[in-house]
Amino acid sequence: MDRIDPEHIFRIFNVFSAQFDLDKDENKFGFDKIILVCDLDNIRNIFANKYGQNVDFSGYIDKFYDIIFNFEHTEEAVEFLKQMLINNPNRLYRNGKEYTEINFVSVFLEFLLRSKILTFRVIINTVSKTNFGDRENLDNLKNSTHFNQKKRNLGQEEARFLEIAIGCNYYLKKIFPNKNLNLWLNNLIEKYNKPNFDKDIIDISYRKIYNPYFNEENFIDNKNFDDFLVYLKKVAGEFDF
Repeated sequence: MDRIDPEHIFRIFNVFSAQFDLDKDENKFGFDKIILVCDLDNIRNIFANKYGQNVDFSGYIDKFYDIIFNFEHTEEAVEFLKQMLINNPNRLYRNGKEYTEINFVSVFLEFLLRSKILTFRVIINTVSKTNFGDRENLDNLKNSTHFNQKKRNLGQEEARFLEIAIGCNYYLKKIFPNKNLNLWLNNLIEKYNKPNFDKDIIDISYRKIYNPYFNEENFIDNKNFDDFLVYLKKVAGEFDF
């Protein structure tokens, strides 16, 4: 319903509620049940835009329904997204490395979905149109003098993490070519650390990928998804993609 003309939304609510016979306890149209499908958050925003922010939305909307059924497909959407990335025909597969990078990218996209930064439709459309192309530029970067000097100054686990972060940045740049990754990651880190965002579910997804790849427990215990975002930002600012 939130996709139709806003003027009609509340008329439809009123029409169905007005056609209920309280004496006979039945709907005048003969319907046993009436189900109206909408994004309730969008309806709330439309209501606020029409009647003002200070008007009580709950007091208005509650009289139009007996129960709200929340349709939640995030888990299925996340799984579909992961499979879509892994099976992308435009992706080169080389010695298992790219599979690991793609898994990390999938958690990043899951974060965008769960935090409602991007909708499932937008993410799917964007990924499906992405040509990941040849890894030559990425391989050249990983073989560069600057990268190898950087690795020598890091521990084994940190060096591996750096390599993963560079691969992820490469793919994110392919998926979101118009984004300034450095600035965007700043905003995403802020979003992740907002009190109303459920960090735990993203951290669980992240550790499912991170833990098998890094088997040092002390290193694992200190790394959450926000550490990954910070590292991506650091890499985006230091290496040219």
